Amino acid sequence: MTQLSMPKPSLMTPFTPDRPRQSPSSIRWVWMLILLVVAGQIQAADTAKPKLILDCDTANEIDDLYAIVRMLHQDQFQVLGLTSTQWLHYLGDPDSVQASQRMNEELLRRMRRDDLPTPMGSEEPMGKPWGGTDPKDSPACQFIIEQARSIPDDKSLIVVCTGATTNLASAIRMAPEIAPKIKCYCMGFRYDESTGAWNKSEFNVRRDLNAADFLLSHPEVEMHVMTATLSQAYKFDQKDSFRRQSQMGPVGAYLTEAWTRRFPDSQKWVMWDLALVEAMLHPEMANEKQVPGPPENGGRPIWVYDRIDVDAMRDDFWNTVQRLGYDGTWSFHLSDGYPVWLDIRTNDLQTPTGSLLWSVGSAGPIQKTRWTDDGSLAFVRKRKWKPGGADVAYELVGDLIAKLNDDDSMTLTFTQRVAGDDSSPTETVRLSGKRIPLMPSKPDLAKVEFGEPIDLLSGNDLSGWSLIPAGKQNGWRAVDGVLINETPKQDFSAYGVFGNLVTDQKFNDFRLELEYNVPAGGNSGVYLRGTYEAQVVDRDSKMQGISGPGAIFGRIAPSTNAGKPGGQWNQYVLTLVDRHITVQLNGITVIDNEPLAGCTGGGIESDDTAPGPILLQGDHTSVKYRKLRLYPVVQKD
Repeated sequence: MTQLSMPKPSLMTPFTPDRPRQSPSSIRWVWMLILLVVAGQIQAADTAKPKLILDCDTANEIDDLYAIVRMLHQDQFQVLGLTSTQWLHYLGDPDSVQASQRMNEELLRRMRRDDLPTPMGSEEPMGKPWGGTDPKDSPACQFIIEQARSIPDDKSLIVVCTGATTNLASAIRMAPEIAPKIKCYCMGFRYDESTGAWNKSEFNVRRDLNAADFLLSHPEVEMHVMTATLSQAYKFDQKDSFRRQSQMGPVGAYLTEAWTRRFPDSQKWVMWDLALVEAMLHPEMANEKQVPGPPENGGRPIWVYDRIDVDAMRDDFWNTVQRLGYDGTWSFHLSDGYPVWLDIRTNDLQTPTGSLLWSVGSAGPIQKTRWTDDGSLAFVRKRKWKPGGADVAYELVGDLIAKLNDDDSMTLTFTQRVAGDDSSPTETVRLSGKRIPLMPSKPDLAKVEFGEPIDLLSGNDLSGWSLIPAGKQNGWRAVDGVLINETPKQDFSAYGVFGNLVTDQKFNDFRLELEYNVPAGGNSGVYLRGTYEAQVVDRDSKMQGISGPGAIFGRIAPSTNAGKPGGQWNQYVLTLVDRHITVQLNGITVIDNEPLAGCTGGGIESDDTAPGPILLQGDHTSVKYRKLRLYPVVQKD
């Protein structure tokens, strides 16, 4: 049995400061040095992993999807990209590679791995139907060449081919110098172990026999083959798979959709491609040996899998992906109505990452994540807040526990106590939350139709508006079409004795036009649907960038500071469509149709899909607003 050689990153020796007391500045420099070393170690560990490209005919059958999901949830290889390959060209379907491309992109969207490159492969096989090795150039082919050239000569690029090998063979044909760096792991062929006979009538091979022959004959390309003869024993049951996938979030739903759409009557399916991936990840579940290749290809040595443990592979897949249901963003509300927003990412299923927004402020990373014995996710995030803006502050104590109830609901359990008082009694609180749907595609704003304007100011009173939270002081009044908020507060702290103003009416998508006037050093905000805060500060405020003029506070920084000095009127045009925001400040587009990852602290809603009011922040400093007009979206296509 052969195993892939995977270098292990060296361990860092912890730094221990000397006993003599050091100055604060020197201590800061020491810790900065430690952080830089740790960051370097992490980067070195990542670059030490073998580099790999997945090349899949995903629309052909359904096992490619399972193979991709499994390969993208491991830490042994660095996956560089996911390419698509043709599979029905000879059968009269030139769209086969485009179909695979679309499925690859949709799967990655549901996995929230849009960062992974997805170059499309050739629409045609190599050469001609009667033979030849003329390469078929494509973005996938060029991607393989580019990645192989970037790898040192003593390293290898692994290309996992779960369909026709057109893209890889073309890349080597176009750039012969990369051949010694290539390790090809492919699913295909039939092989008779007792006679040593090869059969090329298998589907993947027949989709590009010229490419397969080219690779089999190439003396410098290391080839590893998972044959259809062996992998056909690895099967999934439809009913059992659908049951498990119902707890796997958007990814599980997509696996079920694909199976139902392509093969609704197939009660079992052979996981050919998944067998190859499992064998690569777990050499102990398989065995490889070198055998002579087909005589017509020179009979050079080829690595062939001759044993797989299908039960162990099946268990490994389901045990690995069972926690995918936690992946996503989740909406909760505290008892005072303020938002809790949780983002969980399970790319590393052993140590998930994520971020948490709690009532006010910005989202920050969760720490010390671990899976509990009952399958819940425990993590830590230090937070202090004042429920309802009260005088008494509370703090989180110990672990927060997120437990998946079903595919779309979660319970978040935490312990709280009075902040700074370790002797105060603790209280356990449970919040019920819901999954926030995946981010929609970027809207084409040229096709969006807006309705008639709604004037949000009626003149000299506050009709149509309400003060929140209840019991707060009201600093708001309307004078000649201007909303004026006067408070003595001068600092930027999260809480104050004065209240915010919200419209009684709720809205979905819209364009909001308004003007604001904030004094030098002032601070307010406009919350769209009570969820996303467009920051209101002056040009020279100490708050800049992601918390400065034109920002969606804590979420998106503006491209430039287009604000005016304190005491001058500024114009905002805020367009919210399909959870994407466009911000124009004083006639300059500073955020252009960017996705909104989640809510802003200090708002009243964490559900990105819920309609909500316009909220004007009044619990900070004095501010003025005028000319508030809202144009609701009436048509998007």
